[in-house]
Amino acid sequence: MGSTLSSPEQVLEYSQLQLAFNQSYQSLKEHQSTLSKMLSLAAPSFEKPISEQCRREIYHLYYAGRYTQNQLAAQYGVSQSAVSKIVNGPAPAPIQGVNPQGIAG
Repeated sequence: MGSTLSSPEQVLEYSQLQLAFNQSYQSLKEHQSTLSKMLSLAAPSFEKPISEQCRREIYHLYYAGRYTQNQLAAQYGVSQSAVSKIVNGPAPAPIQGVNPQGIAG
C-alpha cells in the first residue's frame, strides 16, 4: 500500500493529526467509563412514583373488569407496564369504604 504523503511537512502534519486522534480516542474512552459509573450509581428511573393509594385504586379498578390496563395507565399518567406490574403483583389492601364495582360504573 502506497502513501500520498509526498513532503516532510505532510508527514509531520499527518503524524500530528494521528496523535491528536489517539488522544481524543483515549479521552472518549475515559468519558465513557465515567458515564457508565455515574449511571450505575444513579440508577435513573423514568417512571414517576405511584402512591400506595393509587396502586390500590388501579388494582381494584382493573379487577372490577371495566377498565383496561391502557385506560388506567392513561388515567393515572403512568406506563402500561407499570399498571401491569401492579395488577399482576400481590393484591393490595382493600380501599376502605369503597366498592370498586361501584366506582367502575
